Amino acid sequence: MTLEDVRAAFDAIRAEGASDEDIAKILKRMHQDGIINEDQLGALLYELGFEHTYQA
Repeated sequence: MTLEDVRAAFDAIRAEGASDEDIAKILKRMHQDGIINEDQLGALLYELGFEHTYQA
């Protein structure tokens, strides 16, 4: 997935009424479910303007 794909996906989710906080919660759940890894979570949250604190 490219950066442009990520931005387009976020825009589509926002167009459905979700806030950036809602998207962040979805991403956290995806990480908990093993769909995305810690690095991917951090990169995606960064695109939303959030800073991710990595867990040891």
